[in-house]
Amino acid sequence: EEKIAKAESELKLEFMRKEKDFAEAKAQILYDTYKDIQGRVSQLAEFNGISVVLRYAKDEMDAKKPQSVTAGIARDLVYFNSGIDMTPQVLQMLGVTNPQSPTN
Repeated sequence: EEKIAKAESELKLEFMRKEKDFAEAKAQILYDTYKDIQGRVSQLAEFNGISVVLRYAKDEMDAKKPQSVTAGIARDLVYFNSGIDMTPQVLQMLGVTNPQSPTN
């Protein structure tokens, strides 16, 4: 029983480590993708003379903190001129083909 309990404990610890590693890897992918999109939006905004793009929250994302990345991605980007939609150009810059229409 002692060996089984020790083995079970070790397996639980290993599972927790793997789960943490997976969450951090997922957060890093989401972080990198978000930063890439953010950079493309900045490029397009500058090119088109757009001077304001606002984020909803001021807290910065930390790739080592999955919850901060999830919250960061959920931020609303707000621009006062709703007649300009840069989504197709951003998707083109990212190499996305046949994108689904964004839903508002």
